[in-house]
Amino acid sequence: MRKSILSVICGIVLLGGLFSAGQSAEPRTIYLVRHAWHAGLVLRTAALDSFPVLADFPEAEFLEIGWGDADYYRDPRPGFWITFKAAILPTKSTLHVVGFSGPVTTTFPGTDIIRLDIDSGQQLQSLVDFLRRAFALDKQGHPIRLGPGLYGHSYFYRGREHYYAFRNCNTWTARALRRAGIPVSPVTNLTVGQLIDHVKHYGEVVETGDD
Repeated sequence: MRKSILSVICGIVLLGGLFSAGQSAEPRTIYLVRHAWHAGLVLRTAALDSFPVLADFPEAEFLEIGWGDADYYRDPRPGFWITFKAAILPTKSTLHVVGFSGPVTTTFPGTDIIRLDIDSGQQLQSLVDFLRRAFALDKQGHPIRLGPGLYGHSYFYRGREHYYAFRNCNTWTARALRRAGIPVSPVTNLTVGQLIDHVKHYGEVVETGDD
């Protein structure tokens, strides 16, 4: 009788431990965040093992990563020539990386934010590999920092690909999301509005902006 009671207690404890572990396990979650004419992707640093710029953000819980024209993206007030060149000519690219901790909606209030849960670890890894390959590296294999970013703890880095009208920041983000299993086409997502409208069907809108 005593052994039976102990067996039941042990079974309850074991099940409770499994339930707690399942409840506390973090889902494979990323976020799409709108910024005026472009969007950024937010990933947990825990998913970015051996990521090239991770050492620059040792305390961060999340990294937000955006891609765009090297001159236009870095200039808070781009003039006509920079805007024209970014729209028409193939130009050098840059990545904007922001490190932060805490809720994504607190860090980026008042804008469109879509939460996306990735189905498999393989899809998440495919996304991370795509982002990793976007960084240009120096001869020592280190990312090339171009200067401070636009907000918060952030930096610009030299990109590997070239930017032009039909391979812009939004089509690049769509390409990244396709690696994560989100069925959006770069061809039909030239603007951030198109991108947000398409992606929201595959995730949860957790914040809405005024744009």
